[in-house]
Amino acid sequence: MLIQKINDTNFYCFIHIEKCAGTTFSHSLKYNIPGYLSLKPWYYWSNEPGNFLSAKELKYLLILFPFLKGIGGHTTRTFAGYESVVNKEIKYFTFVRNPIARYMSHYNHQVNKMGIDWKLDEFIKEERFNNYMTRRIAGEANLAKAIERIEEDFSFVGLFEKYDESIVLMNQFVFNGKLLLYYERKNDSLYEKKLNYNDLDNHVKENIMKNNLLDLELYKYIKNKIYPKFISRYSGNLKNDLEQFLFKNSTYRYRKVRYYLINSTRLITENLIEQFAHKVVDSSK
Repeated sequence: MLIQKINDTNFYCFIHIEKCAGTTFSHSLKYNIPGYLSLKPWYYWSNEPGNFLSAKELKYLLILFPFLKGIGGHTTRTFAGYESVVNKEIKYFTFVRNPIARYMSHYNHQVNKMGIDWKLDEFIKEERFNNYMTRRIAGEANLAKAIERIEEDFSFVGLFEKYDESIVLMNQFVFNGKLLLYYERKNDSLYEKKLNYNDLDNHVKENIMKNNLLDLELYKYIKNKIYPKFISRYSGNLKNDLEQFLFKNSTYRYRKVRYYLINSTRLITENLIEQFAHKVVDSSK
């Protein structure tokens, strides 16, 4: 498949919230947008104040990588002041997910993939995992601020549960109809042994719900108020466009040479360019 051309007058920024379809989506962004960097997650506690890519770090990235067209990862924020160093309109976009499913997926990922010996009761007591989406978007556990940022900062917010439909909508609201992000599914955790929310005792479920009250309200607001606006404003026949996308994507495969070349290039950008920018800024603090 020929690479689609995007609008070079824009700069793209994916706010990657953990366990919200980001792995598959990031691979697609890297493959389809030359000059897009999926940034290294420098911080374990990625929602802590100050633990994000600063505008100064982005400035160094742009100097070292002048063809940079977009960034994404756990360290990106809409409130970091990137506009001060990027002389283009920044299109911010993200995915959100049912908070309980996201929370449980985060726990399972930390145990199965990261090898952290969390007991569920310990994970539940760790407040830094609470209301994760709200804190990622607002910078704090503040529902009103998160909603304000969603309304004012983001060009598009997709739903994990409607991933393919979200991709079709995103093509119009982020990429001006020039980039359909066909993909191969890259999440390899489908066959792992996982702890399921429905199998938990009621008191444990109640604690998990309490930990995610703000996220539940935020997700409800996005699902019922924000996402339907994108559907209503969509120019074209969404049902037909989605059917065509699903048909083409069912047989879509990344070209192996290009895919492996991109991944090899990431080793350079992550271990040299990103690391240099991060260390220079960190040493000046």
